[in-house]
Amino acid sequence: MEAVKCQVCGKAVSLETWNQEYERFKHSSDHAYICPNCEARIRVDAQDSQGR
Repeated sequence: MEAVKCQVCGKAVSLETWNQEYERFKHSSDHAYICPNCEARIRVDAQDSQGR
């Protein structure tokens, strides 16, 4: 497991080695992690701003 921080809310999350996000971090530690909660909120905000 590797601990990463969400770039939006700052919450620390431990990624399991089988997680798709872990694979991204294994190859590039510069990858910005966004937790599922923030990702969903961003998606909803984007859809609302597009008038959906």
